Amino acid sequence: MVDQFTKTNGNTFSPLTLGPRIRLPLTKLGVHSQFQFAQTGLNNYELRLTTPRVDLPKAISMEIITGLKIILGQDANIKIVYVNTIPARPSGKRPLYVNESVKMPVTS
Repeated sequence: MVDQFTKTNGNTFSPLTLGPRIRLPLTKLGVHSQFQFAQTGLNNYELRLTTPRVDLPKAISMEIITGLKIILGQDANIKIVYVNTIPARPSGKRPLYVNESVKMPVTS
């Protein structure tokens, strides 16, 4: 089961649509690393990459962020973070997409 994600306008969408926007630029560069994409707040997102390189070239990072903003919204705050490993859940699975944002109750 994949966590539910929201765009910056509040509309829900399937995070599976993000995969090509992440994988294609990495593949062009010859990088085949694990990734995890997390929603950490209403407009905040984090792309976690396990890559042997210290940093991706700026052009590739911008291509990924620009592609993600087409889906998420132009006001999306997207950080690329380099990690040693993607943490596993108790089941042993390493999910590609996780929603870590705190749902705020709606008040009148």
